[in-house]
Amino acid sequence: MNVGVRRLSLDHARWWDHHVQPSIDGHPDRADRGWNWPRLAHLQRWAQWWRGPIGFTLGVRRVEHDSFVPCALVFLLGRYSVMIGSEFIPVFAWYLGE
Repeated sequence: MNVGVRRLSLDHARWWDHHVQPSIDGHPDRADRGWNWPRLAHLQRWAQWWRGPIGFTLGVRRVEHDSFVPCALVFLLGRYSVMIGSEFIPVFAWYLGE
């Protein structure tokens, strides 16, 4: 399987909103229920000056069809405040579910 990571595009967000989000919305216990990925993709451009959110798409490259099929979407925040002087260590976890 040819897996790759790309910057989140509006096309990726629209594909996800059409093909995947309806299934997620059917699970009331999901934290990402009701998310509007096209809106989040637009927010990414607007909020760059604030904390530098950058969206990424993890997907499968289909060379024979010259296509990229999204499998996971994620936003990362840069310049986020850390817990200085705290006993806790900040961590980022990237996970795939269902």
